[in-house]
Amino acid sequence: MRSKTIIISLFFLGISSIFIPKSYWNYAILPLEVFIDFFILFFSFKIKKAYWNIAIIGLLIGDTFYFLNHNFPDQNNTFFTISEFSFSIYITFIFAYLWKNFKFIIKKELLYIILILSINIFISWHFVISPYINSGNYASIFFYLNSIFYRLLEAMVLSISVILSIRTYSNYWLYILQGLFLLSISSIALGYNSGVLVDKYVPLHEYGWLLGLLLILLGQIFDDENNLSIAKWKSIRVQLVWIIFVSNCLFTIFLYLFGLFSLKDTFQFTFLLFGIYGLWFISNTMSFYIFKNVKSILENIEKQSKLTVDIKIKLPFSELQEFAKKLHSAYKTIETQNKFIAISEVSAQVAHDIRSPLAALDSSLNDISQLPEEKRIIIRNAINRIRDIANNLLEKYRYNSKEKFDFDNNQTKNLKTCLISTLIDQVITEKRLQYKTKPQINIDFELTNNSYGLFSNIEPIEFKRIISNLVNNSVEAMPDDKGNIKIILLSENEYVIVKVKDDGRGIPPEILSRLGEKGLTFNKKDGSGLGLYHSKTTIEKWSGKLEIKSQINKGTGVIIKIPKAETPSWFCEKININSKTKIIVIDDDETIHNIWEDRFKKYNIEIIHLYNPDDLKHYRETEKELYLIDYEFKGYRENGLDLMEELNISNKSILVTSHFEEEGIIGRCRKLNIKIIPKLLSGFVPVIFTEDENKVKEVVLIDDDELVLMNWQISAKKKGIKLIKYKNSKDFYKDIDKIDKETPIYIDSELEEGIKGEEIAKDLREKGFKKIILETGYSPERFKDISWLKVTGKEPPF
Repeated sequence: MRSKTIIISLFFLGISSIFIPKSYWNYAILPLEVFIDFFILFFSFKIKKAYWNIAIIGLLIGDTFYFLNHNFPDQNNTFFTISEFSFSIYITFIFAYLWKNFKFIIKKELLYIILILSINIFISWHFVISPYINSGNYASIFFYLNSIFYRLLEAMVLSISVILSIRTYSNYWLYILQGLFLLSISSIALGYNSGVLVDKYVPLHEYGWLLGLLLILLGQIFDDENNLSIAKWKSIRVQLVWIIFVSNCLFTIFLYLFGLFSLKDTFQFTFLLFGIYGLWFISNTMSFYIFKNVKSILENIEKQSKLTVDIKIKLPFSELQEFAKKLHSAYKTIETQNKFIAISEVSAQVAHDIRSPLAALDSSLNDISQLPEEKRIIIRNAINRIRDIANNLLEKYRYNSKEKFDFDNNQTKNLKTCLISTLIDQVITEKRLQYKTKPQINIDFELTNNSYGLFSNIEPIEFKRIISNLVNNSVEAMPDDKGNIKIILLSENEYVIVKVKDDGRGIPPEILSRLGEKGLTFNKKDGSGLGLYHSKTTIEKWSGKLEIKSQINKGTGVIIKIPKAETPSWFCEKININSKTKIIVIDDDETIHNIWEDRFKKYNIEIIHLYNPDDLKHYRETEKELYLIDYEFKGYRENGLDLMEELNISNKSILVTSHFEEEGIIGRCRKLNIKIIPKLLSGFVPVIFTEDENKVKEVVLIDDDELVLMNWQISAKKKGIKLIKYKNSKDFYKDIDKIDKETPIYIDSELEEGIKGEEIAKDLREKGFKKIILETGYSPERFKDISWLKVTGKEPPF
């Protein structure tokens, strides 16, 4: 509320002015109008609406010079000119303000507005413009054009105000529009008085103008000017107004037709206009406040029932229609609740029945050590997921048997800080196996550059269930079991974003707007309506949001937005290396070795590949190693953490494992101060390379291809690296004594006159050079017999 006491005081001050005799108008009412204009402008500037503020400035200037016009006759023509021009500014920007805010309804109700506009234009022409032109007063092109322009816009504002004022839900707009309506009516009499009569007064016109300003001022009490909601034509709000307003107009026409009164001049017409307006104002204001009570009842019903169900019953008012819909929805809610209770009891029985086979699967885990790691991960994740689901079902049943069943219970005791990428990957792996009989459905998981290390406080079981259900929905939306499903993980400010997109059939707009409501299902024969509703309420419980976008025959996208959580202390956020670091990879999976080789080759550092605990034990340690060690080794009882403790290398080791979520492993890593990298994210963990500040970076390239030499030179210059180029081995050997033994030397495999780069590499190794790299377009497999020689491609490594 804005300065309510001041506005109410001014309102009653203005109302009391009706007791001021007509002879004191120029000295009392006119200054009071200017005073009210000033306060309207003061309060209006707080809402920061440019069109409205300019309009009120025009109104203030117009009323000010109108006052001067009546009190300083010697300047009459000048003051009247400024006043008329200012009022034109006022009416122009009032029209712009209404159009900007309500053009959506003005365009829709154009026929009604044109009808009322025609009547208003006729009234203005017959009772104001025509008498004014015929009077000969202020006979100039400016006054004639200005008067016609003003009256046309005034008729438009009056017409729009009639329609909008009887359909608005806003307190602010109710009084503003009724005030503008009254100003327009008063302006007809004022225009006749100022332009035609000059020295006489049309009854009520000044009181009408003042009351219009007071209504606009009264509107400033309310702060709901942004409420642009419009009542339906069939609503109680609109029907009550029209019943009273139209009946009064018809009654007036009846009296006129039977000669009970006549409209000979503007005097009589003014009395008629103000009489009709008074009845209309009372009916409009009363219907507004009656409707607020009805609306309050509907909002309470809305809170009790979240379902929206269409019913085909025709009732006299739209509010009664809504009332019937809410009661019907409430009944449906009770009916659906009973279905949820039955589902809960069945879920508990299912959870109980799978306990025995689950125990058997657990015991068999010890006999799968000879399987490849990828399959071991799949089996282990599947068994853990079954166990989690069973535990969760039993927990929900125990909770709901003590309390009234509520599918939306707000428990958050199972929230955990989880790495989102691995949860999604587990589900995707499961889904690919589930739908392997549908080979034309592609399910892809896309990790973006900023998706590494995204954690959130969620219930992991529920999260995996949500992703699983969304993928199932996408599969079911595929015509002829053919299409693409993509799950994308990315970071956006303080949120983790998960997108599940498909190119299936899509969802019709009328269904899309209601998806996520309790009990609503789409395109599923036996659907319970729980899936999306449960997903939406669960994500909102985690302070997140779920959005659905879809186009028919183009596909559907579901966007999950959940808050980021702080990264746990055990998680490796980045790998720090420098030019002297030696990377030791210990893993029995060749794929992981290839990933690390690809990650580190551009830094020109040494990488040692070991495949089992024995290899590591026989390795001769130096000072600058960084060990990337797997946890589990096929055929060995000891694990990666055992090796770190035994060899005392915990302080320079990182555990790279798919077991990173196991509490026992996390606890042991915390105790040893060891960081963990999930294997899934090996290709995404940021690598921070620090140059040796005390040494100038130099690289030697021996290649007879001019294009390769030029490409490397450009890349080296960008990185601030000194590139020493040789087109043949003879020139290189001439300068060999000038080259430091630590300088990386890149040699092409095919040099001039059939000379082999690998032969030169052997010679350089014997001479004590430590960093020799074969730069070639051939596959590294071709040089596998030279195990000590690092092989890279033709592209610049920097």
